[in-house]
Amino acid sequence: MSALASIVGPMLAIVFIVAAAAKARPSGFRELVTLLRTARLLPASWAAHAAVLLVAAEAVIAACLAFPATARAGAAAAVVLLVVLTAGLAVALGRRVPLACSCFGTGGDRISTAQLGRNLLLLACAAVGWAGYAHVRPSLVAWAVAAFAAALLVRFDDLLDLLAPAAPQRRRSR
Repeated sequence: MSALASIVGPMLAIVFIVAAAAKARPSGFRELVTLLRTARLLPASWAAHAAVLLVAAEAVIAACLAFPATARAGAAAAVVLLVVLTAGLAVALGRRVPLACSCFGTGGDRISTAQLGRNLLLLACAAVGWAGYAHVRPSLVAWAVAAFAAALLVRFDDLLDLLAPAAPQRRRSR
């Protein structure tokens, strides 16, 4: 368990810092506020405040996960945040609210059960990190594996597009 925990902590740190950095950019922040207003999960007047809190929480969690002394607390905070985000995503999907995923900045695909699955995977990783933590000091190899896994999760929507079967092309009638 400690070997897995030594990978998921750094992986989550990378995922959360990429998410926070993308949302902190002006265009990413505007898109996040729009998403929060459109989702109608909280009063529209709270959207900007909630966006600030989300970006700050992601940055703090990333910082906590990056250091062994605070990794367990970071993993616990990641579990809580991911439960909230996953629940909000599930509610939006249930309501069939047309939202674009702005998890890692602007230009995301429309939310679907695929993003819900990604969030559940991240939640499971955070739970493993929290439960398996025993003052684990990730090695350079663990950080490298974590960076690769984080890149796959951050580019999840692009990977789905790449692996999706191509739409059949129409034939032109002559």
